Amino acid sequence: MKMRTPLLLGLLLAATLPVRGEIEVATSQNHSFQSPMVLTVDFPVTDASRWGQGEWLRGSDYAQLAGYVCDHASIKDMEVSFEPSKNGKVRVTVKGVLAVSRGHDKSIDLGLDVVNSDIVVGSIVEEGLKVEEKEERKWKAHMDISPLALSSAPGPRLRISMTVEDD
Repeated sequence: MKMRTPLLLGLLLAATLPVRGEIEVATSQNHSFQSPMVLTVDFPVTDASRWGQGEWLRGSDYAQLAGYVCDHASIKDMEVSFEPSKNGKVRVTVKGVLAVSRGHDKSIDLGLDVVNSDIVVGSIVEEGLKVEEKEERKWKAHMDISPLALSSAPGPRLRISMTVEDD
């Protein structure tokens, strides 16, 4: 039994850690939520030598975001870019597209936290993003993050908090 204990602990640890490319849901495994919705996704950090070249990246699970719906609203597309900043930090820009279901007008607050382990290393909030039925809304926001926070292992994750109200 003593020889099996490290193996069992290793398997238990592996089972509890998130798999890269898999969206983590804060409250359940459903894909439809009443506001608020909190998801954690990959954060596609590139090599620092490629920062500032106008490159837009998608996390391995970003294509699945449209399938997570919060009060008839979803993130249809999302991308991230990195630019060296004058203050010694990295300017991280996140842009995306919000969509709502037919017959709904919504006001959306979107919070984005870059999380390294359990520590928030960068954060932005976009409030009052208006999205009308049959239309999409593009959004873009940026935050400055320490290069060390982006290069540590394991890499950071992006926590998305979405609050939706009728408009």
